[in-house]
Amino acid sequence: MPPELADKLLEWERKRRDGTPVTPEELCADSPELVDELRRRIRRLEACDRLLGLDETPLGPAELDSEIPVRIDEFEVRGRLGHGGMGDVYDAWDPTLRRDVAIKVLRLPPDHWPFARTEELTERFSREGSVLARLDHPHIVPVYHAGVCRDRPYIVMARIGGGSLAARREEFTEKKPREVAEFMEKVARAVHAAHQKGILHRDLKPANVLLGGDGEPRVADFGLAKFWLADEPTECSTAAAETPQTELTAAGVEPGTPSYMAPEQLNPGFGSVGPASDVWALGIILHELLTGKRPFTGEKRRDLVECICRSPAPSCRKANRRVPAWLDAVVARSLAKDLADRFTTAAEQASALRRGLQRRQRYIRIAIAVALVATLLAVGFAVDRWVSRERPFEEQADVVARVEQLSRREPVTLVDAQQRARMNWIFGKDTGHVFLEDPTLLQLHGRWIGPSTAEFLPSLPEGRYRVRAVVQHVSGFEHTKIGLYVGGRQWQSARGEHLECLTMYFADVGSEATPVDVEGRPIKTTTTMACLLTGENRAKQSHWSVNHVGDVEYVSAGAARVPPGFRTVEFLITETAVEGWWEGRLVGRISMHSAAERFREFREQYPPILPMTGDLSPFRGGIGLFVYNGQMNVKEFQVIPEG
Repeated sequence: MPPELADKLLEWERKRRDGTPVTPEELCADSPELVDELRRRIRRLEACDRLLGLDETPLGPAELDSEIPVRIDEFEVRGRLGHGGMGDVYDAWDPTLRRDVAIKVLRLPPDHWPFARTEELTERFSREGSVLARLDHPHIVPVYHAGVCRDRPYIVMARIGGGSLAARREEFTEKKPREVAEFMEKVARAVHAAHQKGILHRDLKPANVLLGGDGEPRVADFGLAKFWLADEPTECSTAAAETPQTELTAAGVEPGTPSYMAPEQLNPGFGSVGPASDVWALGIILHELLTGKRPFTGEKRRDLVECICRSPAPSCRKANRRVPAWLDAVVARSLAKDLADRFTTAAEQASALRRGLQRRQRYIRIAIAVALVATLLAVGFAVDRWVSRERPFEEQADVVARVEQLSRREPVTLVDAQQRARMNWIFGKDTGHVFLEDPTLLQLHGRWIGPSTAEFLPSLPEGRYRVRAVVQHVSGFEHTKIGLYVGGRQWQSARGEHLECLTMYFADVGSEATPVDVEGRPIKTTTTMACLLTGENRAKQSHWSVNHVGDVEYVSAGAARVPPGFRTVEFLITETAVEGWWEGRLVGRISMHSAAERFREFREQYPPILPMTGDLSPFRGGIGLFVYNGQMNVKEFQVIPEG
């Protein structure tokens, strides 16, 4: 190809990727004799894009081979197994070694590589095929041979009869997350074995993960992206020197399937393509198997690239509550856009999966050992199992004693520098934690899509009370907030578990604490008092519905750019109404009648399965605190009878 034509073709590709496409006539304004040849080359590149999945335009009939060859070199072809973006796959027989094989034939003839010469293709393709043939791993599809027949490159590999992960994705999304993690650990170790040989895959996707008859994974198509498209030399290890560096097509077109490509494959500004790029693709596959959908989508390729490069990866737990927190963390680290935050190698990724799996096994062994000891003690001391069974929170002796103390009109301290009363995680049991960094504080942390709710008293006796909490909003993530609640009452409907309460909440940090305006001045946010319905809803994992009572404005610590301090939050409860106070300022007031009406509407929205019994007064339910996706410190928490 003339150098001048090559330069114009590269310029066309660069402008297309930048979103400013030009026509061949515009590029050849100073050399009109090149227009026809440039247009022909562009059509070939566009056809190549479609085959590689870089363009969503379907292939036309002329681009599909209708004739099945009888032989490919010495191999006897018995039929077509299928066809994909890169070529056709045939069922074949190796008469020399008398074994079944699969042959993938790349679909385009050599002249579709604008920068490749036919005489170089056979030598280069065969040389790289010999490198792939040296990959020896139980979870990699063995490559037996590579060559070029009738100007078409082909790869001969083992015949795997269990189908691809793409075809069986729904089967895997129904599996337990633990089984998916075990499966993907094997895939990651196979990918690492190839990296140690200096071979990047660069097009990992479910279609390239095959399953044997035993259900074990076999990774296929290692290095085919390199055969198709040029890339800079990549050194995965010292073995990389053995890998031939070829340039079979136009530079500037990235190899791979966009939905599974890492940011650095789409934008060099993110860094160099390397083993971590395959780690990203494994993270996409893992997310897809756990949730049933890909984390990054877009109607057009440009939208997809923008989403991959800019949008944060969604949590797997939002789509599938069965996914444990440790596995969600592995996926999140695999999909870190910054290479420094991502797993450096597929081996690290596999080891993280193994540690999570072993941790659960260790917990199971400990639980079994504890159960055995408990059983022996029960038998040895003849303890009645009904007596030894742990009582519900409201029947615990210390909890009952605190309620009786309030009945005698004596104040109750739930938290101070010397004591922390027993509490019960109502929601967020798996992700609500108590930190022990400061012995003078109660430190509550919750990382969940809904509020991690800790109840300290199951009910309030009749009378007037001041419920007072001195709390600090330390840190948080998306939509983080903390709050105090009274009148809490739980029930179960056909759609999930629910909690109704009267609450007061605020945010000193995080997205809810609006920082500053365009001129850098602090913007005020609000403390809110409301009737709240929250809990775990099977339809959408959690819910947060508020019926507004009142609010006050304040400048958050985040907006003022100062460390968050302690805030005093109080409820004044009487026989007929409740007042909410925040930092000595009245937030709102609601009567018993109004609160009862709003709570009744909540229960009509989610009808209880079992009739609700006991005192249904809206102010006599449970008392507690909640932290929504962040951390709070509790310095004081008291219930003080008044009058």
